[in-house]
Amino acid sequence: MKLLFEKEVSPDVKLLVYDISCVDADYLKEFGINPLLINSKRQLQTALYKHLVAKYYNVPVEMVVKSEYNKPYIKGHNCYISVSHTENLIAIICSEKQVVGIDIEKISERILKIAHKFTNREEEKLIDKNDPMISTMVLWCSKEAMYKIYEKRALSFTDNIRLLDYQYNEHTQRLSGWIKNSVDAPIYCKGAYIIFQDFLLVYFIKGQ
Repeated sequence: MKLLFEKEVSPDVKLLVYDISCVDADYLKEFGINPLLINSKRQLQTALYKHLVAKYYNVPVEMVVKSEYNKPYIKGHNCYISVSHTENLIAIICSEKQVVGIDIEKISERILKIAHKFTNREEEKLIDKNDPMISTMVLWCSKEAMYKIYEKRALSFTDNIRLLDYQYNEHTQRLSGWIKNSVDAPIYCKGAYIIFQDFLLVYFIKGQ
């Protein structure tokens, strides 16, 4: 696996992106991963991200598990982890003190066909007319990342998660948003998006 990107995006918050395209059966055997997973992309991605998290925290891979809401964590460790994978990339964001969420997606026009399913009327102004595909993906990935911050997951992307106004450009930009429902206290988040190669990455940090 190749580390493509590593950055401390905020004090105590580390972002890592790995390319797993070079992984083969021999590599999996070397790290104790079932080589048959090479034929199942999603299972392979799950096995590899657990391996990467375990390596980063220097713990046995068996300690990297998922909560009842499918959120990764390390048994016995007070840290926060969020993971996203697409194609041959795995993105990981982690912190010892702050709740984090991340999403990475391959840039595609497909997002325009489903935008109505997650775009609130107030957010329509965030879609840049000169680049609707990327700006719509920023909106989608932002909601996915904030969704991962909220533990219980029972949220409407249209009504309960909101990306606030920001100045879109084709490189990178700071973001802010909130998560609200009728049960819990509002959650406010700040983050950013990063465009590299054919992918868009968005991360958020709770309570920033």
